[in-house]
Amino acid sequence: HCATDWEPYAEHMLEVLSAHPAFDNTAADGGFAERPAFRPETRFEGQGLRKGHVVHDLLFTRNGYEVAEPERVGARPE
Repeated sequence: HCATDWEPYAEHMLEVLSAHPAFDNTAADGGFAERPAFRPETRFEGQGLRKGHVVHDLLFTRNGYEVAEPERVGARPE
């Protein structure tokens, strides 16, 4: 779960998470989700809402796709 009131960041997160093969968007239309009941409103969110910002929630689930382990930096070749 991710949430932000900064629209360019929300759009970037949606693009990156949607393109990743290990995650599925839970929003039926593939976009932003409704604010889940389990997420409390934060003080910063309240400030953003009072300024007229829109808070974007993203809810993705892992789908079982196996992601390769990244190569360790500085690892000695075997």
